[in-house]
Amino acid sequence: MTIELIVIGGTWSVLPIEYKYWYIVNCFKAANDYRKTRKAQGVTQKAISKKLSIKKLKTVLLEEQKKNEKAKYNIIGLTLETRPDYIDEKELLEMRELGATRVELGVQAIDDAILKLNKRGHGVDKIIEATKWLRDFGFKITYHLMPGLPGATAAKDLKMFKQLFTDENFQPDQIKFYPTVVTRGSLLYKWWKAGKYKPYSDKVLQKLIIDCKKFIPHYVRIIRLIRDIPGESIVAGNIITNLRQVMQQKGVECNCIRCREVKEKSITNYQLRITNYKANGGKEYFIEVCSMDEKVLYGFCRLRLPSSHNAQRITHNALNDAALIRELHVYGVLVAVGKDKKIQHAGFGKMLMAEAEKIAKENDFEKMAVISGVGVRGYYKKLGYKLKDTYMVKKL
Repeated sequence: MTIELIVIGGTWSVLPIEYKYWYIVNCFKAANDYRKTRKAQGVTQKAISKKLSIKKLKTVLLEEQKKNEKAKYNIIGLTLETRPDYIDEKELLEMRELGATRVELGVQAIDDAILKLNKRGHGVDKIIEATKWLRDFGFKITYHLMPGLPGATAAKDLKMFKQLFTDENFQPDQIKFYPTVVTRGSLLYKWWKAGKYKPYSDKVLQKLIIDCKKFIPHYVRIIRLIRDIPGESIVAGNIITNLRQVMQQKGVECNCIRCREVKEKSITNYQLRITNYKANGGKEYFIEVCSMDEKVLYGFCRLRLPSSHNAQRITHNALNDAALIRELHVYGVLVAVGKDKKIQHAGFGKMLMAEAEKIAKENDFEKMAVISGVGVRGYYKKLGYKLKDTYMVKKL
């Protein structure tokens, strides 16, 4: 069984380093020990002590990660949330030690005036810098966006959304829409009470989302359209909790990964489709297995070919002169024509990896590095990859 571990809420980077390692090592231990404690009724898991030194915590973390490679409950991905102005090489090296594979950034808006008015404490330059660091380390990147912030208009929000995918400084892999709402006790509540702020109406917000969905590239996933805030806590702004379903009922079409993924459908005919685009000084390849009409997605791989300039600023040995696999994801089952037998994945993962390696070699890369989740390292070992400095690496 696989686990996608997501640590939600707040800014991970500001937490004490001892707490961060203690928390994550206990997550791995919980996954490793769950099967044993489940069988032994009445027995509870014993957490690793908070009193351990950071050196000892790091040692225990490595031990638990090693166990998790072959555990029944594999942690195949770890997501952490933070602010753009906390991202640097030191922070990302620490995140990789912990086993992180994806980072969610509280971007909110890509407009300096809006960020300043909302007291974010940084400008767009920090968002660009953070995105560049994350991509060159191989992380999957999620942006949190907040349409309707003070200083914004629906037209400005739409313009910013389009810029995310036309400006190579951004190009996030995933998006979370968090429409701005007013909650009691916040600074925004005071502005709203004083008549200095008015949230978007449901009609304006829904039209904005519909317009944004028209521009979403097929290689991007919209994870969420609404934040989980209890309706009774919202005094002004959107209170519809099932906004995605409302959009679907209105017949709104979307080309994002989530709306195209195969889900429970069976796979019969498929094609290999490759899209490339520039991002943060390098070149990205979105390699996908999809239906012949391109409307259903069966699996995909994100390959990054860094520029020589980008590679020079990374001191991480495993990434020197390497092409990067930032994500590999396969869905569904294959049904052979005329047969009832189902074949899990049909080797799509190997097919996607082989194509990525081929593209890297054609572009004169001699090494591939995969930002693998701890629990899926065994899969890459079968493909000839070896663990080096938290990455799975292979000479091409």
